[in-house]
Amino acid sequence: ESSFDTRSFFRLMFTTSGYVGANQIYSMVFTAMATLLPQGTYAIFNYVKMLSVKASGILLSPLSTVFFSHFSDSVASGKKKLESKMQSPIFYSFLLGLCTICFVILFGREIIDVLWKSKAVSAYFLGIGYWMLIFNFIGFTMGAVASIYRKVAVSLDKGKELYRLWTIAQIITAIFAYFFIRPLGWIGLVLATLICAFLFTFACILVVKNTKILLTKTIDYKSLISIFISAIIFIGISFTLNYLLKSFSSVFVVIVIKMIVAFLLGYLLLIIRHKELYKKITFFVKPVLFRPKGSAI
Repeated sequence: ESSFDTRSFFRLMFTTSGYVGANQIYSMVFTAMATLLPQGTYAIFNYVKMLSVKASGILLSPLSTVFFSHFSDSVASGKKKLESKMQSPIFYSFLLGLCTICFVILFGREIIDVLWKSKAVSAYFLGIGYWMLIFNFIGFTMGAVASIYRKVAVSLDKGKELYRLWTIAQIITAIFAYFFIRPLGWIGLVLATLICAFLFTFACILVVKNTKILLTKTIDYKSLISIFISAIIFIGISFTLNYLLKSFSSVFVVIVIKMIVAFLLGYLLLIIRHKELYKKITFFVKPVLFRPKGSAI
């Protein structure tokens, strides 16, 4: 007969309370420093953050939710080689995150122009909003990877260790926010959120790596390097294209040109760096595009 472990309960509650307290301290310091910035900066930051949260919730959250149910079942059933169940979700978290970042770099300015066109926002704040949007999605990409490791840590009953490291991460970020947000301006806001996301991700990875259950690597580094190289190429071309098209007055023409370039570039990178995936796609597409005359659909 199992009995309720009061000591473990209060230890966990103490650890959780420490994290909640540190989170409140960070939030108060962050908000206090942000309100000292020029009028409108914090409002732009919150609006962009809301857009990023909604988009990342649609794109990235379902992946970690589905992964958690499968991984928890594997742990409960005592299956081995749990690392293999982590490689694909981590890979696709990076892939979706980097693709989203590339999309935001290429089309973010037009998206913000359309959303804020009727609100008489100055060109200065439009530019700030564009860069905030990019850095927010960088942070959420790290958060997507962290959510995979976080769910693994919870499944392996390592929640207490996780909350301890998160508490330290919140305190470090609060100290950074107090000293650097005001002198750095909106860049300080962005850096504070990125530092917080990085420390949270590092804490999740560290807790999982310290377990003795996962004995082999959980990341396919070769595939990730390939994705990063492709993303760097795409990001470089995107910024170049933004610079060349900034003198165009028609937003529609700019969007059409960017869509064509994005499609061609994505198709080229798919052929060069992901030949196997390209073969799978063309295997299904060719019969549709090159169907013999008179054949039934």
